[in-house]
Amino acid sequence: MYNFSEDKSGKTSGAEVIHKLFGLKFKDVIYDWNNAQPCDAAVATIWYSAPFVAALPFDCKRLYFVQDFEAYFNPVGDAYLMAENSYCYGLKPITIGRWLRYKLQNDFAVESYHFEFGANHNIYKRVPTIQKKKRFALSISQINRDVVRVLVLRL
Repeated sequence: MYNFSEDKSGKTSGAEVIHKLFGLKFKDVIYDWNNAQPCDAAVATIWYSAPFVAALPFDCKRLYFVQDFEAYFNPVGDAYLMAENSYCYGLKPITIGRWLRYKLQNDFAVESYHFEFGANHNIYKRVPTIQKKKRFALSISQINRDVVRVLVLRL
């Protein structure tokens, strides 16, 4: 198992970190993407790991575990575009839920696998539709920007 860590102190082994966090024991945990060894499958788990998995110098299954549409976590700019581009490296995505699968197919022409959200439907269930009053607001923000914030809070 490979684990990327920005902690280069060497005080704790990768196996110890994973055992502490998840209770799982692995014999070999290697920090640093530059030390990748041949394996059967490599899985990108965040947008900036996709180019690393795509460029591995050996044959293996190249997967991408897509947990969110990560571009949306950034303002439109270089990080946004790089996160979007992570879907175009030829990796095979596995998404959580159907929406991400649809988005990758629709926006990037990338076929994906998906699995349903792991939720206990006895606890997390749809609530009956609530009838809400319709509201309308008009604000001219050039007059007073603070009023717009108050208006949004009131709605």
